[in-house]
Amino acid sequence: MALNSTQAMHLMVWDSSGTHASVSSAWSSVVSDHFAVAFDAGPVGKERQFGVSGLLYNSDVLLYDRATESLWSQLLMQAISGPAKGTRLMALPAVHTSWRAWREKYPGTMVLSVDTGFARDYSVDPYAGYDTDTALYFPVRGESRRYHPKERVLGVEGERWVLREIGEAQR
Repeated sequence: MALNSTQAMHLMVWDSSGTHASVSSAWSSVVSDHFAVAFDAGPVGKERQFGVSGLLYNSDVLLYDRATESLWSQLLMQAISGPAKGTRLMALPAVHTSWRAWREKYPGTMVLSVDTGFARDYSVDPYAGYDTDTALYFPVRGESRRYHPKERVLGVEGERWVLREIGEAQR
C-alpha cells in the first residue's frame, strides 16, 4: 500500500482483497512523517470499521471502531478504552519506500485520488515542518533521558532500534 497526500489529510485508508480480508492503514503525520501501520481489520462483512477520533494519546492519533466506539492506539496496536479494551490488532507487512521504487515493483498499483469530494488543497502538507522542528506540539508520557522525543526509531514486534545509531554502526 503506497501513501500519498490524500492520506496525510485523512489519516486512514481501507482496502480489501476479495472476500477474505479487510485491510486498514493508518498514517500519523503527528507521530512522524514515516509512521504508518497496516492491520487486518477482519473478514469482509465482519470487519472492524475504524475512523479517526480526533484525539491524541502520546502524540498518537487514536482511532475508534464504529461498532463499539472503543479507542485504539496505532502505536500499541490495541484498544485502550471501551468494550474492546485490551483487544489487539494483527499487524500486516508494510513497506516504507519511494513511489518510484514501489511502481517499479508493483506497476498495477492504484493510488488514492485527490478527487475526494472535499474542498482541500492536497498539495499542502498540514503538518509541514513538524518533523524537522525540535518542539513537541503535543505531550507524551515517559520521555527518554537519552533520546529526544522525536528521535526516529525502528520498532519491530517489541524490539526498537534508533535509526541514527544504526547508520553510525554501519560506518
